[in-house]
Amino acid sequence: MGQIGYYELNIDYIIKTYCVNKDKPQLQCNGKCHLAKQLQLTSTSSEDSADATFLAEAFFPVFLVQQSEVIFKNNHFGFQKKPKFYYNKQYAHLVEHSIYKPPMA
Repeated sequence: MGQIGYYELNIDYIIKTYCVNKDKPQLQCNGKCHLAKQLQLTSTSSEDSADATFLAEAFFPVFLVQQSEVIFKNNHFGFQKKPKFYYNKQYAHLVEHSIYKPPMA
C-alpha cells in the first residue's frame, strides 16, 4: 500500500527519473515498470539488505510543503462577540435576611 500510494502521489517524478519505457509512449507505462520492480522487491525483502537500501533511496524522497498563514479578514462565520445569555447568580438573596451578631467575649 505504501509503494502504490507513493507512486500515485509522485507519478510525474517517477516517470522522469525511473521509467524504463520513456522512449515508448505508446505502451503508456507511466512508471508502472518501476512500480512493479518495487513491489517485487518488497515481496522478496528478506533476501538481501541491498534491495532494501535501493527501495529506501527510491521511495523516500519526502517533499515538504510550506504551510502558509491563513488570515480571515471578514467575520462571516456567525460568531458573536458576547453570548446571548449570562449566568449571573450572585446568591445575594441568601445574605440579605441573615442577622449578623458580634462575637461573644
